[in-house]
Amino acid sequence: MQRWAKNDMNGVAQLYTEDCRLMSPGSDVEIGRAAVAAAYTDDYNNGMQSLKLQTDEIIGKAGDPFVVERSHYWMYNPQGQVAEVGKYVMTWKNVGNDYQIYIDIFNANSNEEQD
Repeated sequence: MQRWAKNDMNGVAQLYTEDCRLMSPGSDVEIGRAAVAAAYTDDYNNGMQSLKLQTDEIIGKAGDPFVVERSHYWMYNPQGQVAEVGKYVMTWKNVGNDYQIYIDIFNANSNEEQD
C-alpha cells in the first residue's frame, strides 16, 4: 500500500498483467495497466488517499496458473475518516513465476454498512 500512499498509480498498475481487466462499479470494463493507473489516480484525486485491505480467502496454491482472492477494503479520506468500505475479488495470474492481478472486480457496501 506504499505505492498508493505515495500516489504512485503507475507503480500500482505494475501489480497487474498487461491485459488486465478492472471492473469498477458503474463503469465499463477497463483493460490494461494504463486504464488501472488512470482509474486509481481519479480515486486518489477524489479523496481516497489511504487504503486498507483484508484478505478473507485464497483459493488455489503457489504454482497454479490462477489464484483467486476474496477480500474487503477500507478507503480513507485525507482526514483519516472512512470514506468507503467494500469487498473485492481478484484473479491472480501466474506470469513467469510471479503472480499479477488479471481480473479485479469490486464494489462498495451500502451506506448503512460503511462502519
